[in-house]
Amino acid sequence: MPQEKSNTSFLQVAVVKPAEVGYTTKSALLDGWQSGRLRTPGKRVYRKVSGVRIPPHPPAEFLNLRSRQMLKTILGSKIHRAIVTDANVDYEGSMAIDEEFLEEAGIEPYEKILIGNQSNGHRFETYAIKASRGSKSIVLNGAVAHLGKKGDRLTIMTFVQLTAEQLKTHAPKVIVLNDQNEIINRRGI
Repeated sequence: MPQEKSNTSFLQVAVVKPAEVGYTTKSALLDGWQSGRLRTPGKRVYRKVSGVRIPPHPPAEFLNLRSRQMLKTILGSKIHRAIVTDANVDYEGSMAIDEEFLEEAGIEPYEKILIGNQSNGHRFETYAIKASRGSKSIVLNGAVAHLGKKGDRLTIMTFVQLTAEQLKTHAPKVIVLNDQNEIINRRGI
């Protein structure tokens, strides 16, 4: 019986059972494409997976290499030297930040943030929520409340992905706070 050629895309191939492909994850499969483990030099080779023929390279439209520029992950905004005003374990999660600080630093409510605790060295991720404007509040909520306590000094950061062209004009928005959580310096704003 002659073999049928399939127009199956790479995404369809990536969802087959890992045991059939010989890799444990979708990313490992993609690594196989990129490193050449799935091809033989100088020869057009197809691998048979459950009756599907897999080309030796992922289709260009999947990787979209011709039309997509490489993106770099760069600091977008930072609240530097913030003092924790409260920690509440019995809350769903997140970090409550004074609405004024969010606006000054360009952080949106529910945006992912990375926090570095300068007092104990912990780094953790959560999302930002608004605290009352003018309250000077920096509150650790939920599980992250275990990673800091009232009086700890934090750096709160967000990141953006930019092309090489956008990098030329990008400047992160940075606010620096004093020991009373008052803004004493602004950069890139």
